[in-house]
Amino acid sequence: SHTLMLDYRGYQITTNLIHQGVRYSLNENIASNQLPAFSDWSVGLQKSFKMTDDHDLFVSLKCNNVLNNNFEVIRSFPMPGRHFLCVLKYQFKFSLISRESSAKPSYKSTNEAPRRQLNDCELSISLPC
Repeated sequence: SHTLMLDYRGYQITTNLIHQGVRYSLNENIASNQLPAFSDWSVGLQKSFKMTDDHDLFVSLKCNNVLNNNFEVIRSFPMPGRHFLCVLKYQFKFSLISRESSAKPSYKSTNEAPRRQLNDCELSISLPC
């Protein structure tokens, strides 16, 4: 398996090549259990847009099995031919309001760490297109 990722002017370009040699689907190494070798190549392009300090938009396009090869990773379960994936991801950050107690916390032992309150949150919404 080989992966190459390039960042160019805010775009992320990825390519992935997987090659699997001849292998056997069961413990017995006999001809009827043999699965043929295959190669799978995928390419992708991603761009992120910073809308505000707390809002980001990611657009991703990917082509899987570029060469449209027919192959099986598991016997009798063929992998799909060339197919495309488009993802829109909207991400925003927000803060939770927490009440602060005026009393100092007491710890039962010196090994117990103070509990931290979560103030900044992040939510991502991904949609295939």
